[in-house]
Amino acid sequence: MNYAYPLEDFWSIEETTQAIAFYNAVEQAYESSIDCEQFLTKYHAFSRIVPAITEQRRISRQFEEASGYSIYNAIHQAKKTKNR
Repeated sequence: MNYAYPLEDFWSIEETTQAIAFYNAVEQAYESSIDCEQFLTKYHAFSRIVPAITEQRRISRQFEEASGYSIYNAIHQAKKTKNR
């Protein structure tokens, strides 16, 4: 697929890199598989960049519109798998 990730202009290079790593992890969760702990670690790094839930939801909607992959569903599944 060819689409643009939702990125903010004010993020530092490190923050942008961490956000892209998280988006890649979401793609990996849908396209193949990813270790649950590794996925959640990337999500927690993303949460430090975007701490506000409303902003996370906005970015998640943008990502899903562009990619077809739901960040919410990927996080929900990872947390459910971890708690087994």
